[in-house]
Amino acid sequence: MYSNIPSVSRAIRDILFSNSIYMNSLKLGIANYTALAIKIKPEVEKIVGSQININTIVVSIKRIADTIQQQQQSKQDLKISQDEKEMINGARISLTGSILDVEFDKEMENTEKIFDLFDRESDIRFNIFQSKNHIKLFIENISDIKKILSNDLQKIVGLSSVKEGVSMITIALPWQGNEVRKTYQLLSMISNILYNHEILLHNAFFTPNEIVLIISDSDAAKVYELLRVKFYK
Repeated sequence: MYSNIPSVSRAIRDILFSNSIYMNSLKLGIANYTALAIKIKPEVEKIVGSQININTIVVSIKRIADTIQQQQQSKQDLKISQDEKEMINGARISLTGSILDVEFDKEMENTEKIFDLFDRESDIRFNIFQSKNHIKLFIENISDIKKILSNDLQKIVGLSSVKEGVSMITIALPWQGNEVRKTYQLLSMISNILYNHEILLHNAFFTPNEIVLIISDSDAAKVYELLRVKFYK
C-alpha cells in the first residue's frame, strides 16, 4: 500500500517553490537557512503529519538552494559561451616572434625620413602607430633591420629607444564599423585572460578591425595558445 503523504524533502520543496519571497532569497544567496527552516517548520509538519527535526529542514533547504544556484550558474555560463562564440566568430589570430620596438619623437621631419627609409627597404615589414608625442615602429625583419639601425636610422634626430625581446599577436576582426561594440567586448575578454594568468602587456593598439598585442617573447607563445583555444575550441 502506498501513502499519499509527501516526503519531508518534497513538502519543503513545494513550500519554497510556492513562495516567491523564499525563492528570490534562495536565488540571490541571501537566505538564512536556519531562520527559514524555523519559519516553514509548522507548515512542513502539517503536510507530513509528524514532528520534524529543525536540522533536517535546514539540510533540505541547503540542498535545494545549491541546486537552484547551480542551475542559474549553468544558464549564465551558457549565455556567456554563446555571446563569446558570436563575438569571436570569424576572428583570426597570428603570432610574430622576436620583433623590434623602435620609438621616435613625433616630428614631421622625422616622420618623412622614416617613411623614406622604409620605402627604400622593400623587404622590411613593419607596423607603425602614432600617439600625440611619439611614433612607434614594430619591425618584423629583425636580422635585416640591425644593419639599417647601425647606419641610416641612427642618423634620424629624435630616436628615443630601440627594444628587443618582444613579440606581436595580431587579431584580425571580421566585422564592420557598426559592430565596434564587439571589439570592446573582445578587448575585455583578452584583458581577463591576461589578468587571470598574470601576463603583462608591453603595449597594445586596436582599431575597429584589428587588435595588436605587444608581449614579451617569454609570454607570447602562452598567450597565443590561450587565445587560440578560446577562438577555435
